[in-house]
Amino acid sequence: MRSYLKGAVALSLLGLGSTAIAQDLVIAATGGTFEEVLREAYVTPFEEETGLEVSMASQDSTVGPLKAQVEAGNVKWDVVYLAPIDSEIAKKDDLIHPINYDVVDADGLREGAAKPSRIAALYSASVVAWNSAGISEDVGPQAIFDLEQYPGKRAIRSSTPYGVLEIALLADGVAPDNLYPLDLDRAFAKLDEIKDEIIFYTANEQGVQLLASGQATIGVIPNGRAFKASRDGLDIDYSFNGGVNFVDYWVVPKGAKNPENAMKFLDYITKAEGQQVVGDVMAYGGNNPAADEAYSAEHQKHMPTYPTNAKGLVTMDSDWWSQNLKPVFSRWQSWTLN
Repeated sequence: MRSYLKGAVALSLLGLGSTAIAQDLVIAATGGTFEEVLREAYVTPFEEETGLEVSMASQDSTVGPLKAQVEAGNVKWDVVYLAPIDSEIAKKDDLIHPINYDVVDADGLREGAAKPSRIAALYSASVVAWNSAGISEDVGPQAIFDLEQYPGKRAIRSSTPYGVLEIALLADGVAPDNLYPLDLDRAFAKLDEIKDEIIFYTANEQGVQLLASGQATIGVIPNGRAFKASRDGLDIDYSFNGGVNFVDYWVVPKGAKNPENAMKFLDYITKAEGQQVVGDVMAYGGNNPAADEAYSAEHQKHMPTYPTNAKGLVTMDSDWWSQNLKPVFSRWQSWTLN
């Protein structure tokens, strides 16, 4: 999702990632800190419990490399982590196996987490965040557009219209239940009201820095980034009110060399214990609500799956986005550059 267009044209990569050696299981997921957390939460304990040897390949959660592998008949990965829109495209393009729910235990998972060919991996949100030295009260989408009460620059990511367009429409009075299909003319007209005050950033860490330093008064960033910044003592606060919830997925590519082991791993990641590790570090929710019970009451307030927070979020319609991705991205890119 986060950079589908780039991934879709990178078909020549064939998804070799960081490993091409034979293993019992090869998992492809976003690298860096996320890979480290996945190893601690799932991969290492899965290896210890099953005796299987697992390797990890780094890829940016887009569907392009997976599509290239499947179409070339040269699938390197057994389990792949995909962002919402990308998982939707993978399903529609018939690139992924059905999940074997005789092996994967879906009992007790969140509603909608267990889909025929995908299983929910991570629940995150784009949230309204602000410089807490300048704004002391909780605010929502309307505050981004209230230049009189909350003067200053706005921090908006230049590469990702999803989340931003929804928040603009919510600020303009669209009811959450009527958000999709997105009224693009209305969303862009709303954003035009603040365009001269927007600082576009390209990486999430830049958005955090803009808000923490006071260069921007208010903006939109991922809840996990806002949580970490606040925990580390930076001048950032945020609210789930009027934010947009995203659900990333685990999938098994067609032609995977180790589909049986892939299903065993997907079953393993439904356990609450591993999800608690991810939530503690990143404040992202998992597919098993039992994991939430282990968090302190204070930490639960930072989780998008916490009931009070979940009520304030709207869930991205990845089906609508998968059908409209290219024209909306084109319009967004033109708008940000002009």
